[in-house]
Formats: sequence, C-alpha cells, structure tokens
Amino acid sequence: MPDNNIPPLSPLQKQIFGEAVKHSGKLIAIGVLLVICGMVG
Repeated sequence: MPDNNIPPLSPLQKQIFGEAVKHSGKLIAIGVLLVICGMVG
C-alpha cells in the first residue's frame, strides 16, 4: 500500500538531493572514514 502522507519535495530539497546523488561516492567515502575514525577513537 503506498504511503500517501509523504509531502512533495520543495525545489530546494530537489536541488540538495540532486547534488547528493552527483557526489554519492564522496559521501560514502567520508562516511566510511568517519566510522573507521570512530572505531579507532
């Protein structure tokens, strides 16, 4: 059953998500680096 309570995205949100998709590899690398640093710390 689809969830109809999700509001539509604003133009700013669409722009932010679009940029995040373009740089997804960098974001994943930063996330992995933060996890490793947290485990070492």
